[in-house]
Amino acid sequence: MTKEQVETIKNNPKYQKLVRTRSKFAWTLTLIMLVVYYAFILFIAFSPETLGTKISPDGMATWGIPIGLAIIVFALLVPFTPIGPVFGFVAPPPLFYIFLTLLMCAYLVVVEFAKGWFYKREAYRLEQVLVPKKAFYITKTARLMQDMIAAISLRAEEEFTIESLTDDLNHTLTYPVNQNQIDKTLQQLRRSGLISINRKERTIKREAAMTSYVQKSIIEGPNWPAISEEWRKVHNILLNKYGTVNSEYEELIQKQ
Repeated sequence: MTKEQVETIKNNPKYQKLVRTRSKFAWTLTLIMLVVYYAFILFIAFSPETLGTKISPDGMATWGIPIGLAIIVFALLVPFTPIGPVFGFVAPPPLFYIFLTLLMCAYLVVVEFAKGWFYKREAYRLEQVLVPKKAFYITKTARLMQDMIAAISLRAEEEFTIESLTDDLNHTLTYPVNQNQIDKTLQQLRRSGLISINRKERTIKREAAMTSYVQKSIIEGPNWPAISEEWRKVHNILLNKYGTVNSEYEELIQKQ
């Protein structure tokens, strides 16, 4: 194509109108997608408890899951909306969706593997940060994690219900928590490999890794002098409530 032909096309009113329409739509669509995605990110940053609210009281799924999926579906369905033909959008072929599905599945597998690897090694560093000199916790989440590990470790039974653990915490804690916070902390312990959770039966099972973790990272750790009294408090409350506690952990505590 010669330069004269290019200039002729550029000066054509229909072409100029097409360019203006395309630019207008591109910026409009970009703005819509930015608003949708950034609104979601801001929601996560400033109101995480809203997205973390469970859909049903007995379930584990939160509202963040369907909202996140709705955003993805919205982006995929744009070519099929009434504005698609107006701007010449073409629906992707079925092969595209097959490839996209495989790519997303591979991504989820890699993420779950990485999360499992990370939580088994470093989770306690995130949720059990202490200020040893004053025996205060930096966050309430960190303190809840510590108290929950104590309650789970000191129970005589290896497996028990989430409801009974919640009741134990209500008798133990001196600060307010809700069921959603308890469920989140349980999930972090599960990812760490310290417990397993039967969602259908709503039971918790203490795993063998818990003993080693409690002894090496807590009782023999540098922060034990700052938290030992709280563990002994949990020990006494469970002993009065059930008449017995986990003798293995009881011996570990008494040695200190």
